[in-house]
Amino acid sequence: MRFVIQKTLLIFSLLLTSIEATLAEPSITATSTSFATTLELTTNTTNTTRIIKVGTINISNIGANGYTLTITSGNIAKSNNNPDNPTPIPFQVTTVPSNNSQPTVGDFTTSSGSPYVFSSTISALDLYIKYNPTSVQDPGNYGANINLSVADNP
Repeated sequence: MRFVIQKTLLIFSLLLTSIEATLAEPSITATSTSFATTLELTTNTTNTTRIIKVGTINISNIGANGYTLTITSGNIAKSNNNPDNPTPIPFQVTTVPSNNSQPTVGDFTTSSGSPYVFSSTISALDLYIKYNPTSVQDPGNYGANINLSVADNP
């Protein structure tokens, strides 16, 4: 009888462990690169496309079905938000597995201002932006925000 009780306790313990593992939510850590704070905003021509690695992303506690990562894009704009400033510079985002080759122009498939949604099980990614500075950009400080969120795939 004693052996049966221990076996029941062992099964109960394993069930609790399985429940805890499925309840774990993925977590995200993002680190900006030095290039993120020194983007080149000048050009000698009107169509100079720039693709820059602006961050690294690490995702942990990935479930068996992976995760869905959502990244925002938008505009690089003057920090003071003055309506008299020249047109902000729209940018797009994409990711590649960590230390892979830089993406090409065609890899940026989500329009600026729309969320980039990516599902995967890869834990380490590089974050890139693509933008086209105008031929004459108003001097000053520019900035943009990129927001990241991650959710467990059911």
